Amino acid sequence: MELRSRDDECSNQFTAFFAADSAPKISIAQQTGKVLPKKDQPYLILWRDNFDGDVSIKLYDGNKLIQNISSRTASDGVYEWKPRISVKEGYFIRISSWKDRNIFGQLQL
Repeated sequence: MELRSRDDECSNQFTAFFAADSAPKISIAQQTGKVLPKKDQPYLILWRDNFDGDVSIKLYDGNKLIQNISSRTASDGVYEWKPRISVKEGYFIRISSWKDRNIFGQLQL
């Protein structure tokens, strides 16, 4: 799977991330310009992983779960999310392997 951004910088970071180690991992793409998701507006969550299976996607404020974005979805590298709440700076999105919660990636918003 090849993920491309407008400047291809994201794709290059993913290539380096996965080339270094074959252990299962998840890398989440940062949108250019750090755009906060807006309530009731579509927001694309992009990631790449190196394992088979589904993932869960959740929104946190520190250790507090704010929203279960998707309890289980295909790990195809893209998920369109429409936040039901106003998302604040400092929240983070965590994508975890559905089979092993110790395999995860996080994106600070």
